[in-house]
Amino acid sequence: MSPRDQLSILPPELLLQVLSHLPVASLLSFGLTSHPNHDFHYHALKTLHIAAFPKRIHSLLSFLDSSTPFPSPNHVATTTKHIPRSSSTSPTLLHSMIIKSQNDILSSVLPRHGRYLQTLAFYAHDILPCTALALAQHAPQLQDLTLSFLHPHARPSTVPRSLIEEPSPPSPLWNAIAGIGPCAQSGFSTAQGLRNLHTLTLVRVSITSFQLLTLISHNDRLRSLRLRKCPGVDDEFLTWLGTKWAHREKLHVLELEDCDNVTILTEEDAAWISGLKNVETLSLASCASVSGPLLTTLNVSLHWNIPDLIPPLNLDSPVLSTSGVLEVDPEYAK
Repeated sequence: MSPRDQLSILPPELLLQVLSHLPVASLLSFGLTSHPNHDFHYHALKTLHIAAFPKRIHSLLSFLDSSTPFPSPNHVATTTKHIPRSSSTSPTLLHSMIIKSQNDILSSVLPRHGRYLQTLAFYAHDILPCTALALAQHAPQLQDLTLSFLHPHARPSTVPRSLIEEPSPPSPLWNAIAGIGPCAQSGFSTAQGLRNLHTLTLVRVSITSFQLLTLISHNDRLRSLRLRKCPGVDDEFLTWLGTKWAHREKLHVLELEDCDNVTILTEEDAAWISGLKNVETLSLASCASVSGPLLTTLNVSLHWNIPDLIPPLNLDSPVLSTSGVLEVDPEYAK
């Protein structure tokens, strides 16, 4: 019996279970062997983590930099792409070339493999309109999305940290992902956006407050929201999240880390937290305008009773006020 015949006698659900354990490269190769196997490999590819950097070590570092759990090796695609450049290539131009190559990879993968994807993580330096439109059009079953664009250790030595640490200016490209208004460049009259998310992680993104709350309002099964270095997290968004979002009681994990527009210095500033009745994890780590001692006190006095409350480490904390040697990386500012 030929190998193909041995596969053909397996029940479809058993074959899909077997294929789900293959590494991404092997699964894609399997899909090229025949028309039936091509269909099966589409159904089996439900989880994908893509790290696209010029060096493979940078792709691995991007996973370590990310706040998300380290993915299974079977679901990881670490890609490298040579970027032609000369010694006269400016850091800004080189940075733009890297971002384009990163987005070219994902925007080419989604039209072919996004239809059945349920979990997608994209580690890069930024997102471009081609990728935003591909997400809006070709990932209808996506449940868990991570877009992580903060990887200070995954960069060429000539690219300064300043180019990859601060979010880009607000962009209309997020309208397609959030499902806001017409999308003239996408070939359809209305931007459907993502509507089936259960978990959402955004790191160093240029999404605005309105775009963010619209995206969340379209995903009524969202239970985990992780936002880091996100300027769209402001008072307007937090008030809406804690008082007006119809499905806020389904939220169990909320992490708002290193968000400069979050201010909690009085009990009134924290009123929105009272509306999140079922939150089990709340992190406000590295938020400079949030009082950690106040959060800890209110968690008891206002009966939030959040079991896993992570306040920021304020400058007057005993941990930071102790004397000692502070090691500084001399290359940090370069």
